[in-house]
Amino acid sequence: MTFSGFRRLTIIGTGNVAWTLGDAFRQAGYVICEVFGRDKSKAAELAQWLGANVANSLTGLSADSDLYILAVSDDAIQLISSGMPDVSGMVVHTSATVPLEVLSRRFIRSGVLYPLQTLSRYRKIDLSDVPFLLEAANEGQLLLLSDFAGSISSQLIHANTETRIKYHLAAVFACNFVNHLYTVASSYLMDQGLQSALLEPLMRETTAKALEKGSINSQTGPALRGDQQTIKKHLDMLQMLPEQQKLYEQISLMIQNFHIKTNEQL
Repeated sequence: MTFSGFRRLTIIGTGNVAWTLGDAFRQAGYVICEVFGRDKSKAAELAQWLGANVANSLTGLSADSDLYILAVSDDAIQLISSGMPDVSGMVVHTSATVPLEVLSRRFIRSGVLYPLQTLSRYRKIDLSDVPFLLEAANEGQLLLLSDFAGSISSQLIHANTETRIKYHLAAVFACNFVNHLYTVASSYLMDQGLQSALLEPLMRETTAKALEKGSINSQTGPALRGDQQTIKKHLDMLQMLPEQQKLYEQISLMIQNFHIKTNEQL
């Protein structure tokens, strides 16, 4: 069952976003009629999964689609869109950082469909509460795009490039940087011949508590307590790992300064 004026879709791209959105909209009742990717084998694999045809070239894209979703890297959007034929359907990209104007200069019907979530081909998630940040060339097109995105998500936010990129910056801290810190912690334990899996309950509880109480209210640890003796001991242990030592020192200082400033404002 579909909820918008769109029915036939073309997916351009074969990465995590293309797989996730393609599958979600297919299950919502839309027809994925065509897939294009620079890697023909990957495009064929995605097309088979979605029950779609494979486009042999950008210039050979079908003109019958109602919506063309450019689920490609930010750097590729300009190049891909400039190589597309003139189409009457709406053309959207899925980037937080690329302005709508990159598409609207070329296509009368254009928009942005940005999911504020980390997506992976092999990990199926419920998109119903994933925020989708939307933008379109005019109000009528925005309404159509909102109806379309609303078929898989209840969280729709109208956001221009300036707003999207701010959310994206925050997401890099909340997702990419946090994930790297997990990597740092796990690598340290494995290098010491210890079990990184022992951190998993801590990781789950840290995230659950931050979501329940708020991250500001959930902060613990030696930096918050001002436990300089423990901090010095940890820094000494990292003497042979200067990058990790610097990271530990900088984050500890940031925690202390942030909470000192917060307490002063109360």
